[in-house]
Amino acid sequence: MSPKIRQYLLYALSILILLVFTPWWYMRINEEYVFYRRADNYYLDQDFEKAANNYSLAFQKGLDDPRLLNRLGDSYLALQSFDRALEIFLEMKSLMPENLSVQVKLAQVYALNNLDSKALDIISRVVDKRPDWKAALLWKARILSQDGQFEEAIEIYRQILDE
Repeated sequence: MSPKIRQYLLYALSILILLVFTPWWYMRINEEYVFYRRADNYYLDQDFEKAANNYSLAFQKGLDDPRLLNRLGDSYLALQSFDRALEIFLEMKSLMPENLSVQVKLAQVYALNNLDSKALDIISRVVDKRPDWKAALLWKARILSQDGQFEEAIEIYRQILDE
C-alpha cells in the first residue's frame, strides 16, 4: 500500500471516529442541555408527560434555568399534577420573589387546588402592582367567581372588556 493511500485511509478513519464519537461525547458532557432540548420538543408536541420527565432530569443534572422551571410547572399543570406544579412554582418564587408572572402562576395553581383565599391574596397583590395587566385581572375574576364573589368578578370582567 502506498504512503498516500495509507494517509488518506488514516484521514478517513479519523473523520469516521469524529463523526461517531462527537455526538456521544457531547451528550455525555452536556447531558442537562440534551434533556432540556428533548423536553422542549416534547412540550411543543404536547407530550407533557415526557416533557416533564426530561425537564426534571435536566433540573436534576444541574441546569438551573427559570424557563426550565416554568415549562416543568406548566407540564405538571397540563398533566393535572397540581401538587408538583405547586412545588415548582414555589421554587421559582423563592428564586425570583418579585417576578409577577411567577406569582400569577402560583395563584393559578392555588386556584386549581381550590385554595381560593391564598390565590386571591396573591393575585390581588399582583393586580395592585400592575392594575392594567389583563391576564392578572382575568385570573382575579376567575378566582373571585370560583369563590362565589360574582359581583366583584363581573365588575372585573367589565373593566377588562371596557379597556
